[in-house]
Amino acid sequence: MLITELTVLPSNVHWYLKVMGKKDTRAFHFNQGLRLWSYIGLRLWTAPFAFYRLWQQWEQFMQEELFLRAAACIITVLLGAMNLHWTYLMFRLYRKRERLYQTRERLRAAGLSPTSPESPSSSPSSDKTE
Repeated sequence: MLITELTVLPSNVHWYLKVMGKKDTRAFHFNQGLRLWSYIGLRLWTAPFAFYRLWQQWEQFMQEELFLRAAACIITVLLGAMNLHWTYLMFRLYRKRERLYQTRERLRAAGLSPTSPESPSSSPSSDKTE
């Protein structure tokens, strides 16, 4: 389960890039994709794997005290729910950034500045999921 901590690295890079004002760079966009895929590849499988291991060791697990069994099940369900929620938020944010990037590229191709008053993407947007 310690392998899931590898998802912290893209999250830390995301924070640094955001603090340094590099939200409009390709590095930031790439890192968001890396962060999303690291969560999908590493975090989403944590809870199902934990339940699989419980199922494999079911007889031994049932010999544990009721409190420990309940705690193990509750913690695993909560961990799985949190990982699903975080992955959903990252996917939503990634899609938002991707659409913003595509809009900016279309504006540049049309000869408009993405920050000009007549462009639709010039209004400031807030990222509440970051």
